[in-house]
Amino acid sequence: MVIEAGPRERRWEFRAFFEAYRPLVLTRLRKRGVPKADQNDVCQDVFVVLHRRLAGYDGAVPLPTWVENICDRSAKRFLRRAELRRRRASTMPVPASFRAVPANQDRVVDTRRACERAEALLESLDEEKRKVFVLYELEGLHMYEVVDELGCPLQTGYSRLRAARKIIRAELLRSRLGRPKSG
Repeated sequence: MVIEAGPRERRWEFRAFFEAYRPLVLTRLRKRGVPKADQNDVCQDVFVVLHRRLAGYDGAVPLPTWVENICDRSAKRFLRRAELRRRRASTMPVPASFRAVPANQDRVVDTRRACERAEALLESLDEEKRKVFVLYELEGLHMYEVVDELGCPLQTGYSRLRAARKIIRAELLRSRLGRPKSG
């Protein structure tokens, strides 16, 4: 005999589910390129989707895989929207009051510019190369872990990493020489 849980019991069950899967969700979002400042917000969005869909989970795939798939879609949606916001913002004129920076903020401005440049370098890579580069170079995973995560052959992982490094080197050299990106 199955006894239907009341709202209070379901709330506690979901809380346990949340606490168990939150680390997995945050790790997955980080690996998918969601900026650290936005990971908690996207994590919350993931759990809203999971809360809505959990009753319909049929067990066709393992629960962690199902959760990861929802994370992947949420991360992709977030990154697509962030890119659209970035494009819109780059076309807007900057008010004159924002252009002047006090001397004591030089370090903050330099750090911000370096971060923006690093993000631009990562955005210059296609998705496959960026994933390999981020997981290997920034996350510090071994290549065996990277290819296991991405589901590609080992040599493909190394090939994508080599291509990503080549693109980043070329972009850095181009920016040092002051040459515009050829189109």
